[in-house]
Amino acid sequence: MNEDHRQLFHMAFGTIIAVSTWLVGRETAAAILLFVLLAGLAIIQLKMRGMREKTVDFLLEKFERLVETPGKGALMFVIGALFLVTYAKNLDYAVGVLMILAVGDAVSTMAGTRGKHPLPWNGKKTWEGFIAFVIGASLASAYFLNVAALVLAILFGLVETLRIPVDDNLVIPASAVFIEALL
Repeated sequence: MNEDHRQLFHMAFGTIIAVSTWLVGRETAAAILLFVLLAGLAIIQLKMRGMREKTVDFLLEKFERLVETPGKGALMFVIGALFLVTYAKNLDYAVGVLMILAVGDAVSTMAGTRGKHPLPWNGKKTWEGFIAFVIGASLASAYFLNVAALVLAILFGLVETLRIPVDDNLVIPASAVFIEALL
C-alpha cells in the first residue's frame, strides 16, 4: 500500500461524499450514507470471516493500511459524514467541513510525512503537515464556507494535531457540530 495513493483515495472519496451531499440534499444524503455504512459493515464482517472478492480485495490492498479491521478508514469517514450531515444545522457548513476533512487530512499526511519540523505540542506531526492542511482545506471549502473557510481550516487543523485517541474522521465532524452549536 502506498500512503500517497491512500490519501488521494481519501480525498476523492470524501469529495464525492461532500459534493453528492450538496447535490442531493440532507435527507437523501443521510439515507445514502446510512446505506453505505450498513453495506460497509456487512462487507467488513464478511472480510473478517475470510471472504474473497476481487474488487473489495483490490481496494483494500491499494488503499487501506494494515489494520485489524479492513476498511476501517472509509468506515470512520462515513460515520463522521453521517453524523455531520445529520446534526449540522446548515448544509453548506456540513459540506464545507466534509471538504476540510477530505482534502485537509489527505494533504496534511502527504506533506507531513515528508516534513522535518515537528510541532511543539505533538512531535508526531509537523509544521509542513499543519500548513498543508490549512491551505488545502481552506481552498477546498471556500465555496461552501466563504470567509469562514480559513478560520475553520486553522481550527480543525489544530484539532487534527492533538493527541486524541479517536479517529480524526470522527473528531473533526463532532468538533464541527459543537462549534456550530456555539455560534
